[in-house]
Amino acid sequence: MLDKRIGMLVTILLLFAIFNNGNAVEEKNVYFYIVEGENAFELIAVCNGTNYTWYFGDGSMGYGKTVNHSYSDGEYNVRLIVKDNGKEIVNETVMFSTYNTPPSADFYYSPEYPYTLETVYFWDNSTDPDGYIINWTWDFGDGSTGYGKFVSHVYAKAGKYNVTLIVVDNNYEASHVTKQIIVRNRLPIAKFRWTRENETLMFYDMSYDEDGYIVNYTWYFGDGTVSYERNPSHQYAKDGTYTIKLVVRDDDGGVGEVTKTIRSDNKLPTPDFVYTPAQPTDLDNITFTSISYDEDGEIINHTWYFGDGNISYEENPTHRYADNGVYTVTLLVVDDEWAFNYTQKRITVLNVPPVANFTWEPLHPVPGRNVTFNASLSYDLDGNIVQWKWDFGDGFVGVGKVVKHKYASHGLYNITLTVYDNDGANSSKTVKILIANLYVDDDVYDPANNTWNKIQDAIDNATDGAFIYVME
Repeated sequence: MLDKRIGMLVTILLLFAIFNNGNAVEEKNVYFYIVEGENAFELIAVCNGTNYTWYFGDGSMGYGKTVNHSYSDGEYNVRLIVKDNGKEIVNETVMFSTYNTPPSADFYYSPEYPYTLETVYFWDNSTDPDGYIINWTWDFGDGSTGYGKFVSHVYAKAGKYNVTLIVVDNNYEASHVTKQIIVRNRLPIAKFRWTRENETLMFYDMSYDEDGYIVNYTWYFGDGTVSYERNPSHQYAKDGTYTIKLVVRDDDGGVGEVTKTIRSDNKLPTPDFVYTPAQPTDLDNITFTSISYDEDGEIINHTWYFGDGNISYEENPTHRYADNGVYTVTLLVVDDEWAFNYTQKRITVLNVPPVANFTWEPLHPVPGRNVTFNASLSYDLDGNIVQWKWDFGDGFVGVGKVVKHKYASHGLYNITLTVYDNDGANSSKTVKILIANLYVDDDVYDPANNTWNKIQDAIDNATDGAFIYVME
């Protein structure tokens, strides 16, 4: 079967390559086409508008999306103007000859009897005896359309579909062909598991239907009793080994079934788990380790529900939460007789607080001049900073990412920046900065910013009571 499918795929790809490499004709947009009838030609617009005006090229006109017109033998410039609520959207003129022979539409497809959700490939096989084809329009019969010489389509539901191909030649004459394709239903998949409360066994359906939904459930409990509920419960008269059969029917009449042999006195598996780190953050990859066991068999399946919409089927998975919060983690285990049990634990995932950091300019500030404080170096690894608060150390405060402040006098001030993230966490940073009247720096001569490279120059420019800071 595998070799056959590989062969079919290779054939499809080869045909695709042949059609694409051999298709030297560029497909053209077609705003209308012409169909030859017994007594007249039918002109059909393929665009949507509110007003259609036709100039037939022989001095006469027509109106409507589809019109009929009788031509004498000859060649004509046919013009179509389409307006939508007064706005012109199409103004197309083509040369049409009544001597033209219309194309002959044909196509084939593969596979011959496809299933739902399976890709069906369609190939054009049309011919034109006196010209060439310029446009291919496909109607797949389920409300979908396609364009081109080679197309593919996937059917969502089983049924019979009428596929129509319309081809238009270089004379803008068209023909069509319709073929029926039968799309087969995919059978539903029957699955179940069970658990126990005291002496009562509770059966849980896990069946599914890929291309529809299940409409009927029939349970055979192996002791002569039957149930039609989706998730029935049952109590056996005596302990023993029983063959359980579940039969499901989908909305297209397809049937699937599964049979399992269980012991009614089978001990349920015992689920349990641990995780590390013990106090995780939303930046941590948390390792979950199952320490579950089964007294009278073995565990064959682990299903983890992390409480944030994510699921894992590994025995010992790792998971990272996108945001901090309290999550309920559920571990469900199934033993070798398809009995299940589960346990839940609440895990608190912590927020990582933001990091406060800032710069200031000028680096050597003086009284009476603005100092610009910039918190752009602050960051939050698991979110974003939403507020910046400043304490300038002189009794004044500020708010914002970038702020300005003037100090009235020289001195040493504690500047504190506190940042708050989108989860309400905060952190602070305090830096001592010196406000001096003049600075002496051997490597800087900048009188405009009260900085000299010689002590005497600073003294010469100082006023009474000025504070001069000499850099080391």
